[in-house]
Amino acid sequence: MSKSPPAFQLYSGQWLTGTKFMTFEQKGIYLELLCLQWEHIKIKVEDLPIAINYCWNKSNNCQQLDEKIREKFVEKDGFIFNEKLFEMRESYNKFRKKQSIFFNKFFSYFFIQLLRSE
Repeated sequence: MSKSPPAFQLYSGQWLTGTKFMTFEQKGIYLELLCLQWEHIKIKVEDLPIAINYCWNKSNNCQQLDEKIREKFVEKDGFIFNEKLFEMRESYNKFRKKQSIFFNKFFSYFFIQLLRSE
């Protein structure tokens, strides 16, 4: 698992538009799930009752997650994730890898030139 940056971009216009018909409780749960995903890439469905006190599917043990929140996530192979946030993380990782390759080449060249000048 690659280390995630300490924050993800949250655009106020997109947030307000995407959550305007949600209650403050629903918005809080949605944001909590986004933060959990950012830290763990995907969220295990079985961990939801522990993390947010709600279940993905109907259960006798806990209340099902509201449909307004569920529609923001995709369920696949026992995990849930927000596709936009997943793509944002992938884009960041590609950029970081590209930067790493560039800096490795640059510093390798720099140190070779430094050694040659001695």
